[in-house]
Amino acid sequence: MKTLLFIPFILFLTACNNPNREVSGGKQTDTLTTVNKPDTTSSITKTDSSQTGFQHVKTITAFLNYDNLLDTLTLSTSSKDESAFNKITVSLAGFSTQNFIAKDYWTVVDSEFLTTNKNETTSNKVFIKKIKGQTALLLFGELDGAGYRGEFSIINITKNKAAMVFDHEQDSIDVEIPTTVTDLDNDGKLDFVFFSLPGAISTT
Repeated sequence: MKTLLFIPFILFLTACNNPNREVSGGKQTDTLTTVNKPDTTSSITKTDSSQTGFQHVKTITAFLNYDNLLDTLTLSTSSKDESAFNKITVSLAGFSTQNFIAKDYWTVVDSEFLTTNKNETTSNKVFIKKIKGQTALLLFGELDGAGYRGEFSIINITKNKAAMVFDHEQDSIDVEIPTTVTDLDNDGKLDFVFFSLPGAISTT
């Protein structure tokens, strides 16, 4: 039997700053090269980020920015399949509302990840991790039979503003096995640890 070797990676959430994928924003270009991978078939049709026909999937309330006011996450989809979603709206009470669109789509949080990481919401659609002054929202794409994930995204909330700091499909960075999101070096900033197959990551 062939043994697969996974390599661990650490992402510093405040250092890796991807442009926001917002409905009203401009075009985004990735700063990562692509690698060849087997074609995969999604159970949901990809959508253009300019599309406006979104249907409500779920509303999640949580305290996201340490002001003791309840904030809202609204999940929506432009597909008829409501088991997944490709738009998330982050509404911080008293501050602006921000929309983020998936390149592919997001689905439920990996059950294995939840066994070792405490989610600060009861919903399994989004994983929320908080430390003082910072909140991270982890959005999980679907993992196919070949071990490739359609998409994995992280929204970082600091200073009452949400920003997409990590948003990659399998052809740029393949987050195969998310391990944890925590402050590894006690510097007051969250770090994301994940495993990927050798050759699945290529940076410029």
